[in-house]
Amino acid sequence: METCNLKQCSSKSFENVDKQSSTFIFKQLLFESLYHISTNVEKSGIDDMICACRANKNYVNNLEQQKLIDEFLSSYKPMDAIKWYIKPGCFLQESMNEALRSQDIDQIFKFRRIITDIYNQLSELKSEFCDPLEVYRGQLMKRFAVLMLKKCSGGLVSVNSFFSTSEDKHVAEMFSGLGAARPFLESVLFEIMIDTTIKAKPYANIKTEHIKYEKEVLMSIGTVFRIHSVNFDPKYYYHEIYVPMWIIKLSLIKVETEEIQRFINCIIDQEIKPSQIPLSILADYLADLGQFDKALKYHEIQLNELPSPLDLANKQQQQLDLSDIYDSMGSIYRAKKDYILALKYFTICIEQRKLISHNHPKLRETYLQVAFLCRENADYNGALEWYSKLLDMQEKALNPDELYIMETCMLMGPVLCVLNHFPESIKKLEQALQIAERENMSHEIARAYYHMGVVYDKQNDPVKAFINYKQGYKTIKGSVNGTIKGSFYEEFAKQCEKGLKATANKIHAYARIELCENLQFFVLFLRKRRLLG
Repeated sequence: METCNLKQCSSKSFENVDKQSSTFIFKQLLFESLYHISTNVEKSGIDDMICACRANKNYVNNLEQQKLIDEFLSSYKPMDAIKWYIKPGCFLQESMNEALRSQDIDQIFKFRRIITDIYNQLSELKSEFCDPLEVYRGQLMKRFAVLMLKKCSGGLVSVNSFFSTSEDKHVAEMFSGLGAARPFLESVLFEIMIDTTIKAKPYANIKTEHIKYEKEVLMSIGTVFRIHSVNFDPKYYYHEIYVPMWIIKLSLIKVETEEIQRFINCIIDQEIKPSQIPLSILADYLADLGQFDKALKYHEIQLNELPSPLDLANKQQQQLDLSDIYDSMGSIYRAKKDYILALKYFTICIEQRKLISHNHPKLRETYLQVAFLCRENADYNGALEWYSKLLDMQEKALNPDELYIMETCMLMGPVLCVLNHFPESIKKLEQALQIAERENMSHEIARAYYHMGVVYDKQNDPVKAFINYKQGYKTIKGSVNGTIKGSFYEEFAKQCEKGLKATANKIHAYARIELCENLQFFVLFLRKRRLLG
């Protein structure tokens, strides 16, 4: 079980999430991704699972279990998923639960097919229950695990395996151990209240030749409950005897409860319902955790899910999915400092998005990614080419967004400066400045002046450089009442101040050499402003 006390998230950051909560949400992402995986990979799913089961140390030399594995491989059908899962003495349940307990995503993923089939079969069974429904589960637990649940009273708990419960309380009590395992293990009885009218992960009454009298209700992996109370009863009454028993009261909550929705949005920085999580979201989540190779692996799996050629009926959506996957893969390779592969996948992404529309709204972000990639690798001509394409697309749009144009010009200016295209650099920066002034964006005004100061400085025109640095510094200071500490533009202020002093000293040196009256007058001005000694 994974516990979680979800607190209100004000920042879309993973850094402030406690370990239990992060594991809780990770499991929710993982299981929802598995439940919605395409059946196009069903054969590889079975093969991966069979290989894992055959290699299991408990079965590798067990002829009886190897025969069962052969039987499963030759006769398995999705409609038999639950039958195989609950079959007594069968390899499947133990192998799958071992993988789930490992918390190793690669091990869990090998069982994706059987997990999905059981989930789908539970959805199809649609048992009729009285409302409300109360079910019970008895089990042995380590004391620290019980105390963890007690600590999280009022919070949420999710189950990490298919969760067997019973409508018959006496059956559950027998599975609790009735205190016989203490002090090593605690006897626990879960009392679970289910509102059958809410939308939750599927559960069903499963009656097979193996289970006829227990009234077993099987609940899906990842089902979430509210913890209402965790209490110890030293004298729990059972069949005319008293036994020590922990009583844990839970209630089933709906899939898209506001708490989980808010927390998932914080974690993955996207507005998406828990019931609509594709495998790519899980891959992006892994990438955010720095697990780049695993993230790439699951992006590759999702690529293999998509039909080739694309279905005509869903072609546009599939092209969107493809482009998003390639974009994510490009970002991962960029993070891995693999310039060649990052450029490859960004380029494929752009081609896919252009197939949908030459003005696709996400093209801007991908053009910027490629341009940044070029700059990081000192390929300034390449960066300029992509910025130029982006600016051309923005200016030709039906409703040009001036703020996007401003930002692109602001990025082009420094690149043109590095390439010694000074007049073009100033032109782009002045274009950005004009838009910033129209929109009254003081920080962007200061940013434009700073970059123009750098251009003039590089041209050995210290007077113009000084004027622009001064204007930039003045604008930044004035826009925030003289306080800029900790702001994004603090560095601009420092650089402007540094540029002011450097160019002032250049002007002073030129004045002494050239004895220019205008420059000497300017030196007096600088001394009055205490910019020169």
